[in-house]
Amino acid sequence: MTQALNDARSQAQNAALNITRDSEAKLKAVSAELASERQAHASEKSRADAAEKRAADAESRIRDATHRAEVAEGKLNEAQDQAAAADAKTQAATLQIQVVQAQSRAAEAEKAKLHAELAAIKADSEARNLQAAAQAAAAQADIQQKALAAKTASDRAAAAEAKARDDAQKKADKAAADKAAADKAAAEAAAKKAQQEAAAKAAAQPKAAAGPPGGMNIAQALANRASIAAAKKAENIDMPPPPPPDDLPPPPPDTGASSGPKALGIAAAVYAYKGGHRPDDISFAQGEEITVFTLADAQGWMRGTNKAGKTGFFPGSYVKMK
Repeated sequence: MTQALNDARSQAQNAALNITRDSEAKLKAVSAELASERQAHASEKSRADAAEKRAADAESRIRDATHRAEVAEGKLNEAQDQAAAADAKTQAATLQIQVVQAQSRAAEAEKAKLHAELAAIKADSEARNLQAAAQAAAAQADIQQKALAAKTASDRAAAAEAKARDDAQKKADKAAADKAAADKAAAEAAAKKAQQEAAAKAAAQPKAAAGPPGGMNIAQALANRASIAAAKKAENIDMPPPPPPDDLPPPPPDTGASSGPKALGIAAAVYAYKGGHRPDDISFAQGEEITVFTLADAQGWMRGTNKAGKTGFFPGSYVKMK
C-alpha cells in the first residue's frame, strides 16, 4: 500500500510539473509573441489586447494548474496520512498478534505445567496405592503367619495333650497289668499255701477219718476247693472292668468333632463292649480299632467311631490308645 501511495504521489507531482512546464512554455511563447507583436505592431492595440487576454488566460490556466497541483498535493498528503494510519493499524494488529501469540505460548506453558502437576499427583497417588497395597499385603502376611503360628501352637498343644493322655493311659494300663500280675501271684501263693495247710492237716488226722475206699478225704477236698477258688480269683483278674455306673452324669453332648478331620488318634479295644448301657453308646469287638475324637472325661467316657461307622460314647477303660 505504501508503494501505491508513493506511485500516486509521483504521478501527481509529474502531472503538476508537466502542467507547470506547459504553462510556462505557453506563457513564454505568448510573451514572446506579445513582445513580437508589440514590437511589430505597436499600433495594433487589439492584437495586444488579444495577446493580453491570451496571457490572462494563460495565467488563469497556470493558476488552475497550480490549484490542481495543490489539490493533488492535498490528496497525496491525505493518501500519505491514510497510509500512515494503515501502517499504524498494521503495526497495532501485528503487536496484537504478537500479544495473542505470547498469551497462547503462556497458556501452552500453563497447560504443560498443569499436565505435569496432574502426572505428579497421579504418580503420588499410585505410589500411595502401592504403599497401601504393600502394607495390606504385609499385614495379611503377618496375620497369616500369626494364624499359622497359632494353629501350630494349637496343634502342638493338642498333640502334647494327646501324648500326655496316651502316656497316662499307658501308665494306668501298666499299673493295672502290674496289679493284676501281683494279684494273680498273690492268689497263686494263697492257693499253694492253702494246699500246703490242707496237706498238713490231712497228715495230722488219724486214718479213721479217711473216707470210703477209692474216695477223697476231707483234707484233699478242702485243698482242691481252695485251689479252685484261687484259680477262679486269678481268672477273674483278666475280666473286663465294669462300665461307668448308671448314676453318673450323662456323657458330654455331641460337638460335631467327628464331622471333620479332627481325630485325636486310633484306639484298640482291649475288651469287647456291647452297647445299650447308655442310649448314645456304641458296641465293638475285642481288638477292633476305634477312631477317637474325645479322650476320657471325668466320668471315664470317650467318644469315637467304631468299625461299623457309628459314632458314640464308650468306656475309656475298655480301649487302649495306639
